[in-house]
Amino acid sequence: MLKCILFKPCCYVIYLAIFCFSCQTKSLRTDPLIVLDYVKQKPLEGDWLMEHKESGQNFDAYCSSSPIRSTQECPYLYIVGMGEPSEQKLKILLTVQKGLSAFYQIPVRILADLPHHSMPQGHIRENGQWDAKWIIDKILPKHFPDSAMALIAFTEQDLYPGNDWNYVFGLASLKNRVGVWSYARFECECAGEIAEKMCYMRTLHVAIHETGHMFGIKHCIGFECCMNGSNSLFELDRQENRMCHECLAKVCWNRAISPGKHVQAMLEFYSDYLPDTSLISYYRSAQECLKKP
Repeated sequence: MLKCILFKPCCYVIYLAIFCFSCQTKSLRTDPLIVLDYVKQKPLEGDWLMEHKESGQNFDAYCSSSPIRSTQECPYLYIVGMGEPSEQKLKILLTVQKGLSAFYQIPVRILADLPHHSMPQGHIRENGQWDAKWIIDKILPKHFPDSAMALIAFTEQDLYPGNDWNYVFGLASLKNRVGVWSYARFECECAGEIAEKMCYMRTLHVAIHETGHMFGIKHCIGFECCMNGSNSLFELDRQENRMCHECLAKVCWNRAISPGKHVQAMLEFYSDYLPDTSLISYYRSAQECLKKP
């Protein structure tokens, strides 16, 4: 009899925890958005998945991986520029700041730029490329704010992650809360409204991707998604400039936000700051899907 009396409260706590988690998971469900997703196409010669065999990461695996999450003491995502300051760089950065804040529903702060000489000459190739791994392993930890959930660097310098790589758009740690990305290959110097918009779209795409890694999200292999790996600008431009329903579920769980809040914020961002017909249409359709019972 005593065992039963002791067991019931314990069971109640367990059932309550399961019930609360179940309710929370249900409120974060992005399943209705699957109808708007595209199954990942077979990779072409030279594509990321042709050269890197990856197993993917489902929602449950993500949650059990203990990904980095913001806290009351560390609520901010910080961006720090590296290299020479310019008006163009600042304009891009301010747009990306708004985009990242809307996407991840997190306050984003910009730090004072780190000067060009902050990169040791020994980690700069003859062609001017910077060592991305050195940046996230050695430079950024020294400048990590106490209130940072994560810190990502932004540069106009082309990047490489190792001696056997030609270049990389960006690099981030799944656990150490640091990352870096570059717009060197996005043809931002081309004149015209269309070229400028393309530059901004590509830059935001990679910023969302690398920030996703800092949130512990691995490459997506199931759907066309901005968390797909990219080996070239051609491959990057073929990808969706948004997350698939499964990767978005990870964001919503991590940030404890509803899919509807994310969708509304991104609809407002693209409508106000970076007008894009296809993405505005997607987020409007997403709103309708989420309204269905």
